[in-house]
Amino acid sequence: PAILPPTPSIIFVDDNWVGLGLGDDPDGPFPGGALGDAVGFGIDAFATIQDALAAVPGDGTGEIRIYDGLYLESNSLIDKPILMTGQTEAGVVIGPAAEDDNIDSATAGTTINGLVVASDDVRIRNLTIDGEANGSLTPGKHNIRTGIITAFDTGDVFDNLDIQDVTIQNIYRRGIQLFSGATSGPATAKSTGNVIDDVTIDDVSVNFAIAVFESDTDITNNTITNAAAGIGTNYLQTPTNAPLVTITGNDLENIVEGVNASGLADGSVIGGSNASDANTIDLTQANGTVFDAGIIVQYAEGEVTVEGNTVEASDGDTAIILFNNASPSQQVVVKDNILNATNSDGSFLGEGTGILVTDEGDFVFDPSDGASYATITGNMISNFARGVDVYGASGEATGVKAVNVTLNSNTIMGDMSADSIGVRVFEDDGSADNGGDEGSPVDGFAVEVSILGGTISKSETGLLVDGATLLLENTDLSSNTAIGLLAQGGAVVDAGQEAPGTNFTTLGISTGGNDFSSYTTLGTTTNGAIVNLNPDAVTGPQGFPDDLAANGNTFFSADPADIEFVVYHDSDNNNVAFVDWAAFGTLVLNLVSNSIDEGSDAQLSGSFINSGQAHTVTIVWGDGEPNTVINLPPGDFDFNADHTYDDDEDTPLINATDFTIDVTVKEDATTNTINDDTTVTVNNVAPTIVLTGDPTVD
Repeated sequence: PAILPPTPSIIFVDDNWVGLGLGDDPDGPFPGGALGDAVGFGIDAFATIQDALAAVPGDGTGEIRIYDGLYLESNSLIDKPILMTGQTEAGVVIGPAAEDDNIDSATAGTTINGLVVASDDVRIRNLTIDGEANGSLTPGKHNIRTGIITAFDTGDVFDNLDIQDVTIQNIYRRGIQLFSGATSGPATAKSTGNVIDDVTIDDVSVNFAIAVFESDTDITNNTITNAAAGIGTNYLQTPTNAPLVTITGNDLENIVEGVNASGLADGSVIGGSNASDANTIDLTQANGTVFDAGIIVQYAEGEVTVEGNTVEASDGDTAIILFNNASPSQQVVVKDNILNATNSDGSFLGEGTGILVTDEGDFVFDPSDGASYATITGNMISNFARGVDVYGASGEATGVKAVNVTLNSNTIMGDMSADSIGVRVFEDDGSADNGGDEGSPVDGFAVEVSILGGTISKSETGLLVDGATLLLENTDLSSNTAIGLLAQGGAVVDAGQEAPGTNFTTLGISTGGNDFSSYTTLGTTTNGAIVNLNPDAVTGPQGFPDDLAANGNTFFSADPADIEFVVYHDSDNNNVAFVDWAAFGTLVLNLVSNSIDEGSDAQLSGSFINSGQAHTVTIVWGDGEPNTVINLPPGDFDFNADHTYDDDEDTPLINATDFTIDVTVKEDATTNTINDDTTVTVNNVAPTIVLTGDPTVD
């Protein structure tokens, strides 16, 4: 019997070999062509990629080498573990063989894809897939639906797909799609070991340039331009199939949505600590919309880190959106990113924002709402209408979800425009929750934010807390154009307490250390270092959490009257709540003279420190005469009083008498008092005889 030659491991493809006979040597004697020496046409040399795929061995040793040329082939099935390499990336062009129906679906209608992967261990290198490469089809129409797609619903899951140095352009739906599991029936395992590196994807009409579902993948050093969306991830079956994804070193421009990282597994990273890890996302290009999003992280199934990226935004663009990341113990970490905007416009909710953290699905076109936990640290956020917006607004029956965020060491600089806000902390239903919302502590609040340091400057309002809970310390809020800290809507704020303090926010106890030193004009409803507009009909302090705690902070002056001047609260309007910006104390007493003659006045002055409220000063002079009572209005922390010590006829001439002057200052709204005393020495004076009439003596 005839002995068949072994199947060659290297298969060559050249579109110029069309018409050769079986066994013809297509590239001449050894050493053959630029890619190697082919033996014979129909054996290890073919004119189409489809024929080469049929001939290549499936034992893992197979390799297809493609010469530069135009290959109008669709849905080429790679069902063997092979290496497919083009001669040059720009020279090997795969185009559509027929018209695609252009439906936003993986399979509906007539579907024209480039390469379809249905095997483990497939490697694709150095070629271009172009949806407009076939000049005989409708001009300008993108006739490839997906450039490279893995087969799904086959019962098999395909691992270790490695795509490098490939260009994919003029695509209708997706540049690359990785998902090989089942869409229905019993859940399958997720795919692992995938790599998409140094791929250029341009002009994707309706969907993601790269979509990774249930597939652990490194997505690195790719360039994506002119796409409806850049990179998308998710799981479709079960959270255990959440993909572990690293997205680093990618450049995305002229897109509506940069990275939509949904359903990522614990340990996934977008960016990284090295400069080369940074993803650069430019939302400012002409083909973008009024509202574009740089990075979206949602439904995280563990700790996801967004680090070291750069996002350029304009108009209504928002750089980072965090939604429905519901694990308190595995929060999304957003750190050391550079987010910058030009002409930022926050006229509509969710737009014109550096970082938006929300429970409201409407912002990401999701019909459901969900809790969000995040740590935001070390970011540079510049020129947005709102630097950071923590926004709890779920309209579901269970109320606002838990939205818990910690900010530390961020530099947030606004564009100094009207209505701009450095950080907003908002809860739609405020303290009316009556026991806590779904997923939140039973403290009456769902939106809870800790700001533990950093700079918030150059916005009209530095920090707005509306109906939510805030702990604030060690933060520079100076250099905003109107207001440093604004509280309204029943907000609960701890911006500093006298030790030991009480944990009335459930977030800890603030030590203060915040800087309000740039505010020097009179506090009003629209201006001041601290403005408290929380409604409150009670005059004076009530204690926490009704009062806003603001002890231990820096103002433009240490004089309590100056501080009260730049704070707007209860002492300015009895219908708003109190700001407790100082501990009650430091009573200082001074006498013009500590030693006076009887019959003369002791001139006493005193001062103390406290927040702006009414006080009563009671002075006991120590000589049995009636006390002096002084009523001080809010904002007055100084008092003066004179008292005459009369002649003491019973005291010998050589004696002086010491009198203790006891002073008590009481807060009119509470029982709190402070007390001190001083001593005055009253000297006896020799009696003086005054003669009247004729002084002549006979």
